[in-house]
Amino acid sequence: MNIFTQFYLPFHFRVLAVALIILSPLIGIEHPIVGTAFFILGLVGATVHYRLKVTPKKIHEYVWLLGLRFGKPIINPKVEDIYINRLKVGSGYGFVRRINIEHYSYKAFFKMINGETVDLIERKKELKVLRQAQKAAKILKKSVIENFD
Repeated sequence: MNIFTQFYLPFHFRVLAVALIILSPLIGIEHPIVGTAFFILGLVGATVHYRLKVTPKKIHEYVWLLGLRFGKPIINPKVEDIYINRLKVGSGYGFVRRINIEHYSYKAFFKMINGETVDLIERKKELKVLRQAQKAAKILKKSVIENFD
């Protein structure tokens, strides 16, 4: 099972990367090398993300960059259980008047026998997180425990 976990770069940088892709043909007319460099840089910035590959014999957490995988696998993982936590996430916006927005986010992770944790997925929708956690639990033959206190 191969899971997209989260983007590597924040949203604003991904928007900038898409703008580089869009502007690269215009710049490429005058300066082909610079246009090509902008296109490749934009492509890298827009597509780089974290992934997690779960098999019964290993858990591989890596950064995906244009098809290349950078990361270290955990061989023969000793997973205790898979947990889902509900997190209260808040953010503030505004310069003159500050607006605070709070919402819940759900995060699934593997808890290893040695106490270490490996993040599985974090999303706003509980159902998406629950489905991914159940798929991973089925592969590893473990149970899913929900912590919504």
